[in-house]
Amino acid sequence: MNELFSNKEISIARKQKDYFVTPSPVIQLFLMNLLNDIKDLSKDIKILDPCSGGDESNKMSYPEVLTQFHFSNITTNDIRENSRAILNEDYLKHPFKGYDMIIGNPPFKLCSEFVSKALEETNKFTIFLLPFNFFGGKTRFQNLFRKHMPVFCYLCHSRVFSVVREVAHFVWIKNENPDYTKLKIL
Repeated sequence: MNELFSNKEISIARKQKDYFVTPSPVIQLFLMNLLNDIKDLSKDIKILDPCSGGDESNKMSYPEVLTQFHFSNITTNDIRENSRAILNEDYLKHPFKGYDMIIGNPPFKLCSEFVSKALEETNKFTIFLLPFNFFGGKTRFQNLFRKHMPVFCYLCHSRVFSVVREVAHFVWIKNENPDYTKLKIL
């Protein structure tokens, strides 16, 4: 289908669609549990939210909550021009190396691409809010989970977005590939 549209048309469509504001309480509950499970997580780490969101009506959810938890070295990016993000780059086309944590809510239609890129570029943690069924699929298992199994998965017990059933925060830790993922239902 992409062959029918130019790269510019696809880029414009990505900027306008697949934008959902993550409710702050969902992120807060997740972070409380993550900080309990990873006790030595430094608040001084360099963090990137590659799809920060935010607009004239909404704050950028992840940066806002991370700041509440005393993380301060946060870079924000979003492809949408009306975003509150500092950077306005297409994450999938621009290098973002040197970050200790890449975290956010990527466009669900591109979540595999976001995960793969973040796993390559991050120094330590890749954390994304994804549909829980991201675990499914033979190709994804062969190409991703055999090499990069998430260490933790924090499943939201109730529906967060009306268009997606269950979502979860998937947490990968660089150079860790456990045999199974620890699941917590929040």
